[in-house]
Amino acid sequence: MKKRILGILLSAAVAISLIGCGNSQGAGSAAGGNASGNTSSAGAAADDKTLVVAGAGFDTQNFNPASAMPVLDTYVLSAVYDGLTETGVDGKVTGAIAESFEESADHLTYTFTLRKDVTFQNGDTVTADDVLFSFDRYMQEDAINGASLQKYVDTYEKTDEYGFVVHLKSVYPFFITSVGTVRILPKAYIEANGEDYFNEHPIGTGVYQITEIVPDTSVTLTAVENHWRDNPEYRTIIVRNVPEASTSLALLKTGEVDITSLNYDNLTELESFPDITVKRLEKTRMTAILVQGAWENTGEAVQNEDVRRALDYAINREDIVNAFFYGYASPEKYWKVSEIGEHWDPSWEATPYDPEKAKELLAQAGYPDAFEKPVVRLYVPSGDFRAQLAELVASYWQAVGIQVEIHQLDETLEMQLLRGNGIELTEEGIGAVFLHSSPCSLSDGLLSKEIFYTTTGRCSVIRNDESVNEIFRLGLEADTLEDRNGYDLQLMQLTDDELKYTFGVAYLDQLWGVSPKVGTWLADYGNNLGSFSGRYYKTITSN
Repeated sequence: MKKRILGILLSAAVAISLIGCGNSQGAGSAAGGNASGNTSSAGAAADDKTLVVAGAGFDTQNFNPASAMPVLDTYVLSAVYDGLTETGVDGKVTGAIAESFEESADHLTYTFTLRKDVTFQNGDTVTADDVLFSFDRYMQEDAINGASLQKYVDTYEKTDEYGFVVHLKSVYPFFITSVGTVRILPKAYIEANGEDYFNEHPIGTGVYQITEIVPDTSVTLTAVENHWRDNPEYRTIIVRNVPEASTSLALLKTGEVDITSLNYDNLTELESFPDITVKRLEKTRMTAILVQGAWENTGEAVQNEDVRRALDYAINREDIVNAFFYGYASPEKYWKVSEIGEHWDPSWEATPYDPEKAKELLAQAGYPDAFEKPVVRLYVPSGDFRAQLAELVASYWQAVGIQVEIHQLDETLEMQLLRGNGIELTEEGIGAVFLHSSPCSLSDGLLSKEIFYTTTGRCSVIRNDESVNEIFRLGLEADTLEDRNGYDLQLMQLTDDELKYTFGVAYLDQLWGVSPKVGTWLADYGNNLGSFSGRYYKTITSN
């Protein structure tokens, strides 16, 4: 089986689309000038206090956290900006820029008090005016990272220089968690220079500031002196834009990068490099198939429920786990809930591999003759294991007679297509199938379902079904985690079991290769929540 998979992977044709502009630009200082110092993104780390990280294909044009795509936030913006709250190593929400917060008895009003020692990277003190300005920006329609605020926040007002109150339209138990992803923006700086300037010359409140941007190539982060948090051990982080996993691995082996994600078949290549350590985040991510536009009637094969069920039965998850992921995964049942979380039910089992059942369902659906558009269009990000996994999944589908067409895109473009244009999908998105990867929910599953399962969610796989919105509304108003998880289970049974708009492939361990310079980091302290991100930089110690 392993030889067959390798043959499939070698046959993959990868088409990469990179986003960027043409000229080097400075960023990060108070005046927006180049403050790159003596570090260089072109080669290996300059000194023992510099770490080089290989990032996977991010946009270097827009550094505004309200409108930037998630890939940039993962590698860069989460280190440059802070939110009002953050998730601690124990998984509990604590204050960040907010020193304290209180929730009203009816769960509709939240009162915040800010720390008085937080400054932006140009020296300006953070006040309630900056927070309200940030809320205003995240409430705008083009703020793709402000969906929760736009949906649930009613009004907000300042109580004093360091205090403010937020009133919600309806109960939203994840509000305190969600404001942690609202990065606080510098009101005076943006008003003085304009948002276009800020997008290219950003300043935040984080431990690291951007000091050099080389378009399409790299972003250099430098630790802020006398920050209110503990000073990080590594003064400089160079994030190199490396879309291809094979290139990242080669750079790790030559010592030109210190941290990179690993494909699962990379491990044997590292056996002859004893100085390289593999760090493992256990079952914190998952891959799933998301079907967009299934509620339409445009002749797409996946708009038929039997065809969607055939796609599910045709996937050999055990082979994927053992031969593709080398055992660093397990078959996935319900998307967005983790095996290691309190929401998990050990009786759940993934869909069994049953190619004969798949063929039977296809015949029942009249596939392919009954469909104007029988070809299943599978979209996947290029450059890492997902592109290779898509080839393998497609081979299972082809084996039962399904016609498949794979489209590999830069992750930013793939996410834009999945999100659609507001609530309306583009013609290309209708009837498309996405192989999507994202963090698991370890406990409260409803939070992670909102953008995918409510009928107005920005990546929703369900439209025109108010019963789904009602399940979600009742879940939000439930008093206990147990009750919320009950409503979450209803959503999973509807979308995964009945409608087959989503179905899981595998729960994944994340594997990261690190150079001898890297000691402990956040996950070593017991936090496996979500993915590696810029928040890890401030926790990395040296060996």
